[in-house]
Parts: sequence; C-alpha cells; structure tokens
Amino acid sequence: MGSLLNKLGITKPDDDDSSNNKPAKQAPPPAPKASAPRSSGGSLLNKLGITKPDDPSPAAAPVDEDSKPTPKASSSKKAVVSDDSDKTPTLKVSGGSNNFYKALNKALADNSTDGFDYLKFRDALHSMEKRIPDEEARFEAASASAKTMKVSPDDLVDSAQNFLKVASSEQAKFNKAVNSLMDDNAEKQDELKKVVKDLADLQDKKASLEKEIADSKSKAVQQKSDFDDAYDQVTGEIKQDISKIKKYLIN
Repeated sequence: MGSLLNKLGITKPDDDDSSNNKPAKQAPPPAPKASAPRSSGGSLLNKLGITKPDDPSPAAAPVDEDSKPTPKASSSKKAVVSDDSDKTPTLKVSGGSNNFYKALNKALADNSTDGFDYLKFRDALHSMEKRIPDEEARFEAASASAKTMKVSPDDLVDSAQNFLKVASSEQAKFNKAVNSLMDDNAEKQDELKKVVKDLADLQDKKASLEKEIADSKSKAVQQKSDFDDAYDQVTGEIKQDISKIKKYLIN
C-alpha cells in the first residue's frame, strides 16, 4: 500500500521521515503534445522547401531573383507563326493577278466565316498540291480535315454556293457601274455628234466666207483695173485738150 502511495506521490501524515526528509514524488509531467515539435519542425521544413507526405499544400522553395531563368523571346514568336486562325483566306486562281481579281477576292474574303468554310477548304487544297499530287486524294484529305470540325461535304457545297452569290452580287454592282459609265459615254457621244455637226456647218460657212472673200477681192481688183483704165482715158483726153488750147489759143 505504501509503495502504491509513493508511486502516486502521497505520503502518510504519521510518516515523519517521509514528510520531513524526503520530498514527495510528483506525478510525471504530461507528455508534450505532438503538435509542438511538428510546429517547429514544420517551420524549418517549410523554410527549406521540404514538405511531409501528409502536407497537402507544399510550400514553394525560396527562389533567388537573380537565378530566375529569363523567358525566351522566341516562345511568343513561335506562337504567332504557328497560329493561322487570323489568316485571311484567298481564292487562288490561275492568272488571277489584275485589280479586278484582287477586288473580287477581297469581297469573298470579307464574307468568309470564322468556321471552316469553302475558302478555307480551298486554301487547304492548295497547300496540299505538292504533298498530294493526286486531285481526288487531295480532296479526300481536305474533307477529312473539315469533318474533324463537323463540316460535311454538303456544308462545303452550301458555303461555295454562298460565295457564288457574293460574286454574283459583285458582278451586279460592277455591271451597274459599267452601265452608268456607258450612259455617260452615250451622252458624250451625242454631244460629240453635235459638235461634229456644228464643225461641219462651220466648215461650210468657212468655205462660203472664203468664196465670198475671194469673189469680193477679185471684183475689187477688176473694178480697180476698170477704174484705172477709165481714169487714164479721161485724164488723157483732158490733158490733150489742155495742150491743144495752149497751142492753138494762147500762143
């Protein structure tokens, strides 16, 4: 019994030796909580960038700012080169290089959709010409690409028909402009005919005036000649009479 009491740190009142000479045994202090060492150890591990397996959110290791790798400039450039989503589709036609072709092609490109339409299908065909010489195989390969975007051959035909409508609309606009120009030319042609007629009338008038001038000149010359003859004859006779008067009457 005493041994048990001693183990529990309890002494008898009448035990003088135990109460005066020996200190009562104390109960052992409670064991430290497991969280205390984990807290200090965890802090150290976190500082070292090391985490325990049961830690769901590992801390990132400290990184020296000077040791950070410099991002490669070519990465963004590579992304731009490989991205063809903004590429404007074009209708490549043999011999298509004049300004009207360019204007018509621009009208078609402006009506291209964001999805895989006929123009993009035709671009795909054109890009495969060297790799796939066979035309049928080329169409099948381009169609396979279209199917991955849920575009069927019927969809491609419908898209191509829409582009034909766009081209037809551009043709109507062009014909209207040409007809307007032709109408202007017709008006100018009528004006030109009037000018030509006026010029012809002026030419006739010019010829008439030239004849009148020539006739008048000829008449004037003839009249002067006749006058001169008459003058000479009259003055000649007068001079002869003066001479005869002096001869016969004054002397």
